[in-house]
Amino acid sequence: MIDEYSDNKINTDDLKPLTSFLKRINHNRKNLGRSIGSGSSRIVWLLDNNKVIKLAKNKKGVAQNEVEVNTSDDYYIGDIFPKVFEYDKDGYNWIVSECCPRAKESDVLEITGLKYDSFAYLCRKLSAYYDNRQRRNYGLINDDEEEKLRNAAPMFYNYIVNYHPIINEIVSLRNLGVATRPEGKELVIIDCGLNEYVWREFYRKN
Repeated sequence: MIDEYSDNKINTDDLKPLTSFLKRINHNRKNLGRSIGSGSSRIVWLLDNNKVIKLAKNKKGVAQNEVEVNTSDDYYIGDIFPKVFEYDKDGYNWIVSECCPRAKESDVLEITGLKYDSFAYLCRKLSAYYDNRQRRNYGLINDDEEEKLRNAAPMFYNYIVNYHPIINEIVSLRNLGVATRPEGKELVIIDCGLNEYVWREFYRKN
């Protein structure tokens, strides 16, 4: 149960009896004020410097929340995504997760030692190894390039190699964030809710 953070007050138990997306949205607006982000499927409110609540606006948002919860429980993925602290166990209508401010190009350089364009290019080139369609644009990654990415951004390297994600989503600057953790700053993927299933079910059809 999330009770109180800073000046924003919300008890997530109060969301459970609300039976529609609109009622839950209005509840959060009343208690949390202005959101810090909104897309086609979810609205995000800041709870404090460390946590946000992501509220589904529709079934697509519910599916994306479920993906984020399941991803956060995957030991092998590691900490490349914001940590999930609490979620709606009855329907994935909301999740409370780690607050990771959107990264700037200077953050990518500071954390990885690579300029953003180089970082994104190497990620796409590594991904192209597993996707013949991308090879026409990027060719095959060579050993030096692969080692460079592995050393600069090991979590991204491992995620691409082992999970073959939708690459444009994970390297887009708008979807990169900075997590401040005990070991220091980490470059993370802010929104991990878009996977192949969600893409097929809710995006490609449109």
